[in-house]
Amino acid sequence: MTGKGIVWFKNITTENDGSAQKAMATIMLYPMPTKKTGTEFDSPPPVTDESCVQMPAINGPFSDVRPGEERFVVFNQTVMVTPFRLQPGDRFFVYAVSCVTYFEHEFIRHGTCDRYRLLENGEIGSVATDTTIGGVLVEDMTGHCEN
Repeated sequence: MTGKGIVWFKNITTENDGSAQKAMATIMLYPMPTKKTGTEFDSPPPVTDESCVQMPAINGPFSDVRPGEERFVVFNQTVMVTPFRLQPGDRFFVYAVSCVTYFEHEFIRHGTCDRYRLLENGEIGSVATDTTIGGVLVEDMTGHCEN
C-alpha cells in the first residue's frame, strides 16, 4: 500500500522568549486480519499512556517549532507489508498510529498519539488484491494518549 500521509502539529505554548521546541512526527501502518491467527497481529496496535512517553522507533529529523508556529510533515510513500499470509479476497483491517514527539526546554519529553482505521469505499476493512488499496483514515476514538 502506498500513498501520502500528512501529520500536522502546532506549538501552542505562549512563551515569548522566542525559544523553539524540537518536534518530530511519525506515522506507522499496522495490518490486522479479520480471521484470528493466534498471533500478536489479532489486536489493534495499542495506544496507551506509555506510547506517548516512548521515543519513536523511527529516527527522523526533529524540527524547530516556535511558540504559535504550525508545521506539517508529508510522508510521500506510506508503505505497509502484511506480516501474515493473505489469499486474494481475504479481508483485513488497516490501522495507523500517528505520534508527535516534542521536547520542552530540550529536556522534558512529551508526546501525543492517535490511532486511525482505514475506510475503503466507506467500509471498515480491505480486501486482499494484487493492486494498491486506498481509502480514508478515520480516528479510532479508543486510541489516544497525550502527556
